[in-house]
Formats: sequence, structure tokens, C-alpha cells
Amino acid sequence: MSLIELVKTKFLDEIRATAPGQWKVLVVDEHSKRLLTANVKDNDILSERVTMIDLITTYRPPEPNMQAMYLVMPTTQNIDRIIKDFTDKQNYASAWLYFTDRITERLLNRLVQSPANPYLQKVSDMYINFWAIESQVFSLYSPSHFFTMFSPPRSPSAQRAARD
Repeated sequence: MSLIELVKTKFLDEIRATAPGQWKVLVVDEHSKRLLTANVKDNDILSERVTMIDLITTYRPPEPNMQAMYLVMPTTQNIDRIIKDFTDKQNYASAWLYFTDRITERLLNRLVQSPANPYLQKVSDMYINFWAIESQVFSLYSPSHFFTMFSPPRSPSAQRAARD
């Protein structure tokens, strides 16, 4: 199986496992949306009982009878937005959280100690913060990493460390 198919399968399997048999809203941030749509077509997502794909940064009308699947980066801003969705007014029936990277302990504690905690059905790290660009090739889209790994050391001490 190609890397592209593995990534697509991973995304679709998590969507299927979220509130099985129920309709849901998929809430994404800009970065996660680009990751998702690079491998999965919107039609494929919507055919898995997803009614809409919303950006976490935009206004979303309350859907208190719908399940919400969040696919986001584990950032302070996204955690604050998730907490806000369940503070004062309940935007969704419950939340299923999927982070593209590992969530820090500090952010997880903040989430667990918030008013959103009773609504959390699942919190999961997907470790899928990369672009599958070919069947056996992926990219982090971070040019600075290439330079750091393959450029010669700049200082004499770094040169000695590289030699040893």
C-alpha cells in the first residue's frame, strides 16, 4: 500500500470511528485542512456521515444535537477555541479530538480542567503532520530542516563535534 493510501485510510478510519452511525461536523484548522485535503476528497469525507467541514477560526452556528470531530494542531489557540465551544453555550453534543501532532501535557491538563471536559469523548494524537506526496515519499514542507541536516557545520566547535 502506498503512503498516500495509508494516510487517506488513517484519516477516513478516524472519521468512521468518531460517533459511529451518527451524523457529525468536522472542525479543522487551516493547517489540518490542507493536510486532510491533500489526501482525501471532500466527497469521501462527506460520505462518512459528515454534514459539513468547518474552520475552527470562523463563526460556527451551534449544533447541540450533532457530534463534533475536531482535527487540529495542538496549539493554545485551538485548545482555547475548543473550550469556548463548550463554555456558556454548548455548540455540540460532544467532542472527539484528534491532534495532528502530540499534545503537550500542559495543554491536555488545560483541556481536562475546563468546562469542555464532560463533553470530551476521545482525545487522540494522530502523528500525521506531514504531506504524503508520492507513494513512498513525504514532506514536512520545512526547508530549514534540509539545510540544518545537510549543510556543513558553521563553527569550529560544531565541526569538531561532527567529526567525532
